[in-house]
Amino acid sequence: MSFSLQASAAAWGSDRFETILKAELRRLDREALPLVAAMSRGSQVAETPIDPVVLHSEEADGMLRVKVGIFFASINAGSCCADDPTPLCEENEYCEIVLTIDPRSGDARIEC
Repeated sequence: MSFSLQASAAAWGSDRFETILKAELRRLDREALPLVAAMSRGSQVAETPIDPVVLHSEEADGMLRVKVGIFFASINAGSCCADDPTPLCEENEYCEIVLTIDPRSGDARIEC
C-alpha cells in the first residue's frame, strides 16, 4: 500500500522533519499501518492515538528510508456477548516499520 507523506518529504533535512513525519503518521488511516500484524497481546487495535518514534533516517539511491517504531494499544474484545462483564483493557503494543519516501513526490510505502 502506498500513501503520501508530502509534508515530511518537503521537510527532509530540516530540524522539523521528525515532528512533521510523526504528525503525518498519526493522521494516517490505521489500515495503512501494519498494526494488526504486530499485535501480540490484543485482538483489535484500540482507538487511542499511536506514538511514532523515528529510530533512523537516511537518503540512499534518491529515496528517503526512515525506520520508525510505533507504540500503540490493542484490546481484547472478550467473548463478544452483549452481557459480557469483562472490561476492555488496553494492552501496550509495539512494531517497527521502514518507510521508503520519494523526496520529490512524497509517495511512501512501508516495509515491515
